[in-house]
Parts: sequence; C-alpha cells; structure tokens
Amino acid sequence: MVVWTFNPGYEPSVKLGTASYTPPMNVQRFRSDCATLPIYLTDPGDKVLLPEPLPPELDHPSFCTAVGDRTLSPWGWAPELSRYGELPYTLEEMRHLASRERSVELWQVVRTAGGTLFESGAVAPRILTRHADLPLPPFVLKELYSSSGRGISFITTAQTRLPSGSAPRVLEPMLDIVEDLGIEFERPADGTVRFLGLSRMQNTSGRYAGNRLNARSTPHPLIDEYVALLLDVLGDFDLGNYRGPLGVDTAIYRGNDGKRYLWPVVEINIRPTMGHLALALEQRYPQAQWFEIRYLADRKNLPNPVSPLPLYLNGDTDLRPGYHLLTPLLPTTHFVALLRV
Repeated sequence: MVVWTFNPGYEPSVKLGTASYTPPMNVQRFRSDCATLPIYLTDPGDKVLLPEPLPPELDHPSFCTAVGDRTLSPWGWAPELSRYGELPYTLEEMRHLASRERSVELWQVVRTAGGTLFESGAVAPRILTRHADLPLPPFVLKELYSSSGRGISFITTAQTRLPSGSAPRVLEPMLDIVEDLGIEFERPADGTVRFLGLSRMQNTSGRYAGNRLNARSTPHPLIDEYVALLLDVLGDFDLGNYRGPLGVDTAIYRGNDGKRYLWPVVEINIRPTMGHLALALEQRYPQAQWFEIRYLADRKNLPNPVSPLPLYLNGDTDLRPGYHLLTPLLPTTHFVALLRV
C-alpha cells in the first residue's frame, strides 16, 4: 500500500539538487488542481496525498494530507520530496532517472537493434554543449530536465547560438508527425520490464493535451514488432534501481519519401505518465473516447454539459455521452481533467 503524490514539473528540483525548490505558479496550480488524478491509478488500500483538504462534498476515503508510515509513490522522484522523509534514491540516481540523456541513449540502442524497422536516413538526436553545434533549421531543442512540453523550443529560423544559459540541450530533427504514441511499461520488484499497453496522445505545440481512448485500430503495421523490440532493449537498459511505471514515447511521422515511419524514441519517462492514467481509464470506462487536461482561462473553456461531480465519487461505469469531471471543479480551479464519452 502506497500514498501517491502528483508532482509534475519536478525536474528543476532534480537539476538544482535542492529540497527548497518552488515551482512556477502555473506548475503549482496544475499540481494543486489535479492532485486527485492518481486516484484512478490506485490499488485497494492506496492513498492519494493532497496539499489541503477538499470540501466534504468532494472528499473521498482514499485522500489524505500526510504520508504517515506509507510508502511514497510520486509522479517523479526529486529532492523536493525529502520533506516527507528519507528518499530511496540519491541525487545522482534521481538525475540519472530524470535527464533526457536517457532518451538519447535509448534512441541509439533502439535504432541499432531495430535495423530495417526504421527509416534508413533517420537523423539521431544528440546532446549540444556548444553553440557551434547548431545545424540549419528546422530542429527542436529540449532542456535536459523538463517535461510535458516545457523546456522545448521549435527552431524554424537560423540560430547562431543556444538560448542564454541553456546548455547542454538535446537537439532533435523536426518531424512531420502524424500521431504521437506512448508505450507504457512497469518495472516491478524483480527488476523485469512488463508491457502494459499503448496510449494514443494528443499534443499541441509539443505540449501534452490529452489521450484518445479505446481506439482499437492499429496505428502502424510494425507496432507489435516495435513493442517487442522495446521490451527486449529495456531489459538491459540502465534504469538503475528504479521500480514502478515507466513509458517510452514515440511518433508516427512522414519521411521525405512521403511514407509513414516509427521514430525510434521521442522520450523515455522513468516515472508514471498520463498514458498510464489513460490505460486505467480505458479499463474503468470502456465507452470513453477522450481523456484531456484543459486550462480554464475562464469558465467559457469548460464544455457544456459537464458532470457536476468528479467521477471518483461515481461508482457507475455506465456513463452518459458528454463530458465528465475527473478532478474537482472549485472557484479557484485553473486546470481540470475531463473524460469525454
């Protein structure tokens, strides 16, 4: 039995190596507004840690405001979590797990092992430490410690140097993406890697927006071979002592010849992902079509009609068509998770 805590945007805490890290206001709001999301991942007896109690009409027996003697299960391991007790990983280990360097390493391993599974002319991502390394645009720059669309720059005009104070960064080719995919895994206590399922993502300008659910069509004819390859490669990949959910993001893209290819690896996330949530929601609500995170600049961004209470308070899986809240909607809410049936 564990206590889940939702701390997206944890990577700067890992980079800085400090427990006193304070996230930007928009990250704080996202964490607070969607703190209940892990309830859809819980096993019986698990708890979900909230920053503060909810109003009684939105409360649930699985929610708590202290870790107690339970094992912490965060969205990402970072020094900021030391306020809850001793952490199972050193700073060096947390940096190893969180850095996009792992994504570059895994790309190379998967591309080499996959051979003809991938486009022959695929340009490998690499780590940049000098502005002289910049190629002609277009390309993508990613900070080593960031996620969920943050720390990503799409470069479409000529650049002579990296953005100030940003080195090192990951440089990637800009792809003509057809569909973003997440391949979700779990690494249990025995250290093996288990395939959980495929999630189909919706990204906007590189930022995660949601998941298409219960889509049974095959996204690419080689997807089964690709999953088998990942399983084989991840068995020997350096995941340290990490145990828990992890996911590999990939994409279907159009090559220069107009054909559709699989990209070896966009990212590896050695932590829970929104794809894991999407798989859990598919099992619980088989009629659902979309899972999305929406920013509410005002209530006009909220679809109508929408359920008045979040689904964790509703044990009925036979949902009416329309939008259903997954997270609470309060007067102060800026981010809300929704399920569309």
